[in-house]
Amino acid sequence: MKDLPPLRSILDAFEEGVCLVDEASYVCCMNAAAEQLLGYTEKELQGGPFLPNVKIALLKDSPIRRRFRNQAN
Repeated sequence: MKDLPPLRSILDAFEEGVCLVDEASYVCCMNAAAEQLLGYTEKELQGGPFLPNVKIALLKDSPIRRRFRNQAN
């Protein structure tokens, strides 16, 4: 992501959580809203698989889990 500063500024402009993954579903980068939603920093997830980490975020007490729980009620 260091090679793409214009993309970083576009990504950070989104209010919603955005996570970019490569063709193998590994995390390339994410914005601050995605960090808050998932409860992980970009540095923690970068280069790792996306789906297992989202599943873990749904299991722990994270903002994304609270959002899903509230929508279900």
